[in-house]
Amino acid sequence: MLMLSSYPTTTPRHPRGDAAVPGRFDAPPVLAAGVLGSPEALPAAPVASSVISHAFTTQSALPGVSEEVLRDIVDEVATAASDRNLAMSATQLASVTKVLVRAMVQRPRSSDQGFWDQFNRAQTVEEVGSAITAGTEQVFDTSGDVGKLRARLDSAYAGRQALEVQLLTQTGLRENAELFARQATAEIEELKAELKRAKDSNAARLRRCMDAQVSLDASTKTTEKLRQFIKSIQESTFRSRSRSTTSKLHRLLSDLIQGDSSDVQRLPSKAAVQRDRTHRLTRVNGILRQQVDLRATDADTLVLTTEGIASGDINLELLDLDQSTRDTLAQLQQLDAAAGVSTPLEVNIAKAMHHAKKPGKRR
Repeated sequence: MLMLSSYPTTTPRHPRGDAAVPGRFDAPPVLAAGVLGSPEALPAAPVASSVISHAFTTQSALPGVSEEVLRDIVDEVATAASDRNLAMSATQLASVTKVLVRAMVQRPRSSDQGFWDQFNRAQTVEEVGSAITAGTEQVFDTSGDVGKLRARLDSAYAGRQALEVQLLTQTGLRENAELFARQATAEIEELKAELKRAKDSNAARLRRCMDAQVSLDASTKTTEKLRQFIKSIQESTFRSRSRSTTSKLHRLLSDLIQGDSSDVQRLPSKAAVQRDRTHRLTRVNGILRQQVDLRATDADTLVLTTEGIASGDINLELLDLDQSTRDTLAQLQQLDAAAGVSTPLEVNIAKAMHHAKKPGKRR
């Protein structure tokens, strides 16, 4: 059976000639059948370029297969035939090479059981080539696959657009987040600076308060010292004054007890004079309240009257008195002078008020 998967679609380099690994290429029965019935023989080392030119023309060359790959395939086939002591003509070698290349490039579907049945029944190189050609030239209905692929393609396009929209959204969100982060960082820095300024200001205020507290404590101590000093001075002064007053009182009491002091002797006479004067003033006040219209008499007249005018010690010219008051005072003086005796003052005032009322005037 011919192994199609032994030759990849890439361009590998295989060892050539005697260096080939035995069993690397298992010749199918068709290879032996084709060789046994051929009278032509090739040497053990065929020329690859002549076989390639014999097997492929410019029009029949398969796309995607380089000349280097063709040389490798020809060398593999020739080496396998030589290892199995098979004589292969150039035509047969070219046919086998062409079949292998077509099987490699136009590989049929592995699920096509009819192809594999025909391929396994092949006994000659021509039958193998016919089977491969028939397997690769079959028309398959791929409309369902195309529809599925198109649906998947549309879904992929839609997913791509959704991903692009999501990418744009995420980009916008990232930019907004970066902008917000920058703004937040700036605000945080500003708040830190403001907090530092507030801390510095509070520290300065605290230092001033502490200095003021220290000054206040010092002032309090000084004030307390001054208070204690003033208190001590007051106590000393009070004790001094108390001693002086006590000494003076002691002397006065001693004089009163002994009765030989002139001040003590004058005290009874002064007290009697004051009592007599108070009595006279009380009587004059009562007379004035009864006889004189106080609303028509000025304060100077009342004072002069109550103090005693008959003594003549007061110069009436120096006082700002009206004529009626002057006449009243003159009458009082005349009455005292004409009597020749001491008339009680309240009697003279009553007489003066009686004469002053005659013209119809009230003073």
